[in-house]
Amino acid sequence: MIKLDYLLEHNLVMLSIRFLSYKIIKLIVSTRKIYKREDIVGKQVINQDGNIVGIVKDTGYDESGRMAIIVSTKDNKEQYYSITDIRGIGDVIVLREIQPQIPPNSIICPNCGYPNPAGSQYCIKCGTRLSYY
Repeated sequence: MIKLDYLLEHNLVMLSIRFLSYKIIKLIVSTRKIYKREDIVGKQVINQDGNIVGIVKDTGYDESGRMAIIVSTKDNKEQYYSITDIRGIGDVIVLREIQPQIPPNSIICPNCGYPNPAGSQYCIKCGTRLSYY
């Protein structure tokens, strides 16, 4: 009898956990916001420093097939940002910090992390002596 009570109690606990997990997943799915093109076009785009980059002119797709935004900058040029470059969408679109591409054979400064050209003896940014490994 104890074994049966234990199994019933254990199964009820497992069902409760499954039900709770289902409710949490349902809540997460139901609170996701889907943005239409007309919701995004016209929004201001702000970089990680809080500076206005421009206004979303249109949407499109990058070469990998991911959604992208086309931004009209202050000087009337177009810039393109993939969905992976976007941190958040609300009243404005906030961009993630974009990591600069480090050129091959560059020497990274141990003090400030700046990528210096190959053969540099001192860091261009902070002046620290670069050691070769």
